[in-house]
Amino acid sequence: MTNQDLIRQTVLQGKCTLACWGHSAIQQENGGENINCNLKEMYLLNKWNEILETYYCQKYDSVDPDTAFICLTEEEALELVGKVKIFIA
Repeated sequence: MTNQDLIRQTVLQGKCTLACWGHSAIQQENGGENINCNLKEMYLLNKWNEILETYYCQKYDSVDPDTAFICLTEEEALELVGKVKIFIA
């Protein structure tokens, strides 16, 4: 699997996880539970996902990647991929 595929797959897994966590949080809140911790975890995952998606778009979808503003190095992006995978496991 290429780095491009790995990053894209991680972004998609993150989005699916956020949807599941959101559904679960709604059910918990309707049951009277405090979901503040859940919301913080969802916020963190969403931010990491946004960073990876922005990197992906700038690095691989940009018309001219040489002039695109790329916020991370490829090594940093892959490190973030690892963090996301551990976080959602």
